[in-house]
Amino acid sequence: MKTGAGNLSSRFPQKKEILLITETSRSFARGILCGVMQYVQMHQTWNLFHLERNIQEKYPDWLTHWRGDGIISRSGSTELCNILATKGVPVVELLGDGKKYPAHVSIDEQVSTHLAAEHFYQRGFRHFGFFSLGHNWWSQERCDRFVVALESLGCTCSVSPTTKLETDASLPLVWRIGIENRIVAWVDSLPKPVGVFCPWDIHALHFMNICRLHGVSVPEQVAVLGYGNNADLCRWSEPSLSSIAPNGREVGFRAAELLAGALAGRPLPEASLKVPPSHIEARNSTDFTAVRNPVLIKAIRFIRDNISGNPGVADLVRHLKVSRSTILRMFTKELGCTPNEEIMRRRMDWAKQLLRETDMTVVEIANQLAFSSPSSFVRSFRTTYGMTPQEFRSTINKNGI
Repeated sequence: MKTGAGNLSSRFPQKKEILLITETSRSFARGILCGVMQYVQMHQTWNLFHLERNIQEKYPDWLTHWRGDGIISRSGSTELCNILATKGVPVVELLGDGKKYPAHVSIDEQVSTHLAAEHFYQRGFRHFGFFSLGHNWWSQERCDRFVVALESLGCTCSVSPTTKLETDASLPLVWRIGIENRIVAWVDSLPKPVGVFCPWDIHALHFMNICRLHGVSVPEQVAVLGYGNNADLCRWSEPSLSSIAPNGREVGFRAAELLAGALAGRPLPEASLKVPPSHIEARNSTDFTAVRNPVLIKAIRFIRDNISGNPGVADLVRHLKVSRSTILRMFTKELGCTPNEEIMRRRMDWAKQLLRETDMTVVEIANQLAFSSPSSFVRSFRTTYGMTPQEFRSTINKNGI
């Protein structure tokens, strides 16, 4: 029996030509690329071309002549959105201009800002600030939602003066005459200790640099939380930066699913599909419990600085030169836990960081954290998180976080 050309074309349909427009300078956007690529590899029905660009860079001239079947884009400007709208193909937008062109898929900012508020609140902070390099629609949204999240906890938030400025947020902060002094004055006015949330990692890094230059201690006086979890920047800053990790891979995969539906004739949703962030990567910039007792502050700092040696209550007694009963009473009254519980919490936090960010084996991590045996580490991890270290690492790999 002969196979006709029509049968061949139905069996082997021509692949769709898809254009992905996104930057790769940020971890979030690289995650989007990975999510889209995951969809492409699963279905094998697209030829994907990636246009790499800076988020504020002008689009190339050839884009006006491009012909294909569909587009996924983090446009970032009304001009680019207008160009894409003339292409006559489905466009799944992941950023837009905040006005006429909203995103079809976006991070759930309500969840993100509640995570930020709870991250500080659970560490005992009751004073809060929001710092942004410049005013734009997405930073303003995060500011507004952070304020609302704090109000639900019975707290208020002081907003830095720069969120009210129409200025070039791409310029280093120290180049903006008059602004740095206003920021320092704002920081000085905040009651300490204070938790400050920034809408993007680079904003947080500039803010911590200003604090360092003017003798403001991070995290002891000002704890700082970023957004984006740009891993290399966050790990190697001083101190290392805690950051909300938006799930870029999930955003990319969901965007590809929406585009596939649009190519099949289904309309794109009017409301944005919200993807929750994957987690907060806690690092040193928020590694502080907001307490006023100077002895307890020294105790917490000793535990943090010596966690690799598995410090115990006896070590605290020797270091602080106070009685065991005094230490137990301080921790129970002001932190609501025993010293050993606080030590274990920090060991488990470190274990999660090693599982996320390294290829160390469970045995190597158990040794690094000074557990008596790998099985003891696994039991403690399961008791804390309800899963084994390997199961936790598998979840990370599966979700791309």
